[in-house]
Amino acid sequence: MSYQAPTNASSMYGSSNSSSPAAGSAASGAQGASAAGGAAKAGGAAAHAPSIDDGDLVYYINLVFIMVFGAFVLMMLPRMLATLARPAHYFTAFLRGPSKGEYTGAPAREYGNGRGPIFNGKGMESDSAFSHYSSAESSTAHLVQYPRPVAPQSASGAPPRVRSWLTYTHPAIVYALNNPFLPGITLAKAIVYLGYMGLVLFATFDESDFFSDPKRTGYVAMAQIPIVVALATKNNLLSWLSGEGYEKLNYIHRFGGRLAILASNLHGFGYIYKWAQAGTFYEDIAIPKFTYGLMAMCAMDLLFLGSLSVVRQKCYSLFLFSHIAGFTCLSVALYQHYSVTWNYIYAALGVYGFDLLLRTMRTRATTAYVTAHSSLNNGTTHVHMPAVTKGFRAGQHVRVRFINPDSGAFGWIIALLFARTRPFSISSKPAGSGLELLIKKEGSSTRELFRMAGGGQRSVDEKMATVELGQPTSHRIKCLVEGPYSGHAATMFEAYSGALLVAGGSGISFILSLLDDLVNKHVEGRSRTRAIEVVWSVGDANSLVELLPTLRPLLRPRLSPDGTLLRVQMTVHYTRASRAQMPDLDLLPEGLYLRAGRPDMSRSLKATVQRTLDSTMTGGRSEAQGVVASCCGPPALGEQINKALGGLDYSLWKQVGGVEIASETFGW
Repeated sequence: MSYQAPTNASSMYGSSNSSSPAAGSAASGAQGASAAGGAAKAGGAAAHAPSIDDGDLVYYINLVFIMVFGAFVLMMLPRMLATLARPAHYFTAFLRGPSKGEYTGAPAREYGNGRGPIFNGKGMESDSAFSHYSSAESSTAHLVQYPRPVAPQSASGAPPRVRSWLTYTHPAIVYALNNPFLPGITLAKAIVYLGYMGLVLFATFDESDFFSDPKRTGYVAMAQIPIVVALATKNNLLSWLSGEGYEKLNYIHRFGGRLAILASNLHGFGYIYKWAQAGTFYEDIAIPKFTYGLMAMCAMDLLFLGSLSVVRQKCYSLFLFSHIAGFTCLSVALYQHYSVTWNYIYAALGVYGFDLLLRTMRTRATTAYVTAHSSLNNGTTHVHMPAVTKGFRAGQHVRVRFINPDSGAFGWIIALLFARTRPFSISSKPAGSGLELLIKKEGSSTRELFRMAGGGQRSVDEKMATVELGQPTSHRIKCLVEGPYSGHAATMFEAYSGALLVAGGSGISFILSLLDDLVNKHVEGRSRTRAIEVVWSVGDANSLVELLPTLRPLLRPRLSPDGTLLRVQMTVHYTRASRAQMPDLDLLPEGLYLRAGRPDMSRSLKATVQRTLDSTMTGGRSEAQGVVASCCGPPALGEQINKALGGLDYSLWKQVGGVEIASETFGW
């Protein structure tokens, strides 16, 4: 049966009385019987018609959304422009290996008590008296010996610091904005939610009677789809321009998606109610465009059910499947539902397709050497990728799929088509011996990786080649690594005079990367950081033993080319009694302290600020350029830092140039 599209917007989503042949004949008869009555009804409908077309209204609302996003980008623009002074900091789109002629045989940083061959910067075994600090050859700039010649640089090589707008206010204001008054909801997020909801409500009810004509809600739901999809991608324009990681914008994606799902259900059930009242439900729903409309609503509900917190946290595979199946069904159903949706579908598919293309281009296969460390965080796998040395910055993360060496070619197929990519923080600095990860054994996939690395009860297959990398036996496997992503593009840690680095448990991976990079840049004269305080909260004190070979060189006092001294202090807090023998306190290096109990963030922050002021004092006046506080760990740890910031004395806040918080989160 041929179908002629209606010529006015109100008939697009009307009942079958304006679509079926029977309804058409009845309408013609009614017009022939009473033309004057039909004219009067038409005049009444015209009198109540909205002054703006629904499609135009939601289009303008989307432009307002784009303007709001643009205003946010403009607020971040000065900080993003400052990063251009460090092109390698901003442009980190693709992981790369060493350039031609660069030495790549340096060992990974040493973990645990294993001993192996020690290499100097030329790839030869070293008999230096400092060989027990051999990890410094590959992970930090060494005071005695550099892996390659480093030209002396002035301390003026530090990048400019552009202050966050919040540092011009009061610490109590920063605390109020970032303190959650409901689980997962801060005042800053609530402001975003209210603004988003206000625009959607205006688009829904402006000159529209929802109870008599629910057509407008369909337009609202349709218009939100490209925005929601764009905020769900790993490579989105807002993240690039603002410097905020995609995971930090995900809460807007979830909120916008829920509003779109709500609008879709109001639209669908509104028409179902109208048809039921008129007694024409079965006739109307049998019309193909309305059948597809019902399918689209069901697809939206599937997306909602699959995105519930319990599903995301307990069964990520179900969450992923529901989103793939739901979005596919939604796209097909909307395309068949009505032609006005086509442009929005094309936009959403284009954004998602572009993201998939970039994710594919940013994925590379490489060899990784995995080592199991049973004492570190109750089971941790150290992953070393020596062929990946560039294209990332400290504090970023990568998404990895590991290939089980027992599965052969079939394992590659499974990994490419079905395996889930998992995010892990990078624990090494760029341009070192290679990309390194510290992965805690806590889920099924990370437990399997721990077993592949030689931990646990399962024996390692003979096909898995073993090598010695200056640490306990490592096992060679293949992996697909994607990224890098996030990493506080708008925050250059070396531009601040002081840094407070806080880790909870496995969050030490993120902190090690920042610390390694800051120490290296100080030695090269490319940092103005003068005081670094590291706080690590861990369950078992014996986790410290595994990291001592790595921490020793990082904690040594360092001189910059202009003679400025950098001192690093680290306090490890253990929260429960250890079953094994406690570390010998006499063997701890200078600047490393071990304490029982949870850390006092207020005390640590105040000590960092005071140390920063003391180290930047010139002529009785401090020239401090602010303190950056970074945290990676449980949400409660970040809340403690924010609370400590709120209690910081305002005079100290002003003297030091403000305190900024840059935390790493993977919360669902």
